[in-house]
Amino acid sequence: MKCCAVLESPKQLSKLRQAVEANDFETIERTAHGLKGELKYLGLAEAAQKASGFERFGREKCLQLPADSLSNLEADIINVTGCMKQMLEDKRTLN
Repeated sequence: MKCCAVLESPKQLSKLRQAVEANDFETIERTAHGLKGELKYLGLAEAAQKASGFERFGREKCLQLPADSLSNLEADIINVTGCMKQMLEDKRTLN
């Protein structure tokens, strides 16, 4: 099940980026909420906290997001996704 969450995170991240660019606060809040849940499920508390910030920005209709906040969240997710995919590949190779 955790591998499914890992595979969905980049899709959610792309959706969040588009919503931020469009100032679509409802989608920012909803998408960030979903990402936060996925990241918590994976045990990634720091990344989940970053997603929680986006959820709050969407709910409060905040136009001023910290400049590097989305890049930081993206880096966290890309790093974890890459590691998890590598672990899955290694496991398949061993079997």
